Amino acid sequence: MYRELLVPVDNSRHSGCALDRALELCRQFGGRITGSHVYGARLHDVRFRQLETGLPAKFQASEDLGRQRRIHDKLIEKGLQLISDSFLDQVDQRCRTAGVPLRRQLLEGINYEEIIREANRTGAEDRGEKLAGSSGRRYDLVLMGAHGIGKQPSSQLGGVAARAVRRIERDVLLVRDDRPLQGGRFLVCVDGSAYGYRGMRAALELARAFGARLY
Repeated sequence: MYRELLVPVDNSRHSGCALDRALELCRQFGGRITGSHVYGARLHDVRFRQLETGLPAKFQASEDLGRQRRIHDKLIEKGLQLISDSFLDQVDQRCRTAGVPLRRQLLEGINYEEIIREANRTGAEDRGEKLAGSSGRRYDLVLMGAHGIGKQPSSQLGGVAARAVRRIERDVLLVRDDRPLQGGRFLVCVDGSAYGYRGMRAALELARAFGARLY
């Protein structure tokens, strides 16, 4: 059923729960996971340039500014890559333990935009072009935590998830807690539309596979 899974991770509790469900699905259907983390080096670059006007006059020479920018950009990019890689190290370890194939992926940019772009890949070479950072896969399912590391106490849905789910063209599973699919209870909302019936079909297959009750 769902075999090519995309799991954006940020080391939050909810993204860990989404990974749990992805591992559960892969064990059942023989799937594989692309674990993806987005880091924003360019955002730091913009902020640094905004602060440059406040530097002392002796650092305002164009040659000095250029050198500072190069040092700053390199440090920020390398640091963010190391932190992001550590997130994927944890995903890698859990996938190895579960015996599930993993493809590690680091993307640079605005988090929700990169998640949407990657999720909507049409598959293999996209008209023969090898796109930078792309897995070359067409995903069956995207699993995301409903919140990230910036969760607000009264929020029901995080900003990244809210933006991404509106524009992702694949099936999406938003995960709010650590309850497993196995033996669960699934609620399907139907209205007679084609999408309603597709949702029911997916729910029936999942309920059958995981011994769940369907409402």
